[in-house]
Amino acid sequence: MSIPLAILIALFSVIVAVLSKMFHLSPVSVPKQCFDKNTKFTMYNGEIIKISDIKPGDILSDNTRITATMKLDLNNSRMFSLQGVIVSESHWVKYNGRWIYVKDHPEAIEIHGYKEPYIYCINTNTKDIIINGLEFLDWDDLYEAKLERVLKHIKQKPTTHNYIDIHRNLDKGFKSDFVVELIDSNKYIKDIKIGDMLKSGGEVYGLVEIDGSDLHIALGNSENLYHLLTTTQYFISNGQIFNDYNYIIDSIVSDEK
Repeated sequence: MSIPLAILIALFSVIVAVLSKMFHLSPVSVPKQCFDKNTKFTMYNGEIIKISDIKPGDILSDNTRITATMKLDLNNSRMFSLQGVIVSESHWVKYNGRWIYVKDHPEAIEIHGYKEPYIYCINTNTKDIIINGLEFLDWDDLYEAKLERVLKHIKQKPTTHNYIDIHRNLDKGFKSDFVVELIDSNKYIKDIKIGDMLKSGGEVYGLVEIDGSDLHIALGNSENLYHLLTTTQYFISNGQIFNDYNYIIDSIVSDEK
């Protein structure tokens, strides 16, 4: 006797809910801290490159190293122009010595009718991004107490400012042929698209590429590794649950102990 599809779907939903509690997983809102695809960076060799063309491992003119790149769904983010930089509303920028949202900067001008479907971000070995003389946080959004908590977690003294160890100890990724289970098929992680619906529930809202050349944790030995950002913070491969790219940092900074 076959089990009706509706019952199977309901049963699967219960299983996912139980697993979510077991692994402390919860749905997340899609972050809104990224740049327009045409945002320009000067590279170490003097070449000018758009953020959408930057690769993990690239070196900027100020010797900043790109440790990871992100391509994300715009997801109704409001975009602003700030001193020539087109950036999303909730990106952190330093103003008068303190960190504020871009939308709260007195010189930020909202761009109405922004049409690009995707926005971009990076992680760096300095944990900040300098553009047009402005200082932004990188994707991880680490500053003050959050930064100190992460450094303490990796047993790094905050006074050393050796932030590359955050990447080396906490970043992880998968080889290009790692299989991700979708609701109607399986795909290699390198072929996943933004908007793909996951078998585990939720969807992919961001694609991450990581410089894997010096990681302490890598699920596959490769210089170029891949990861995902999902609305549930996890996905399934071969029946196993894997946390998404944000999970480790989020878990550390939210730990009140």
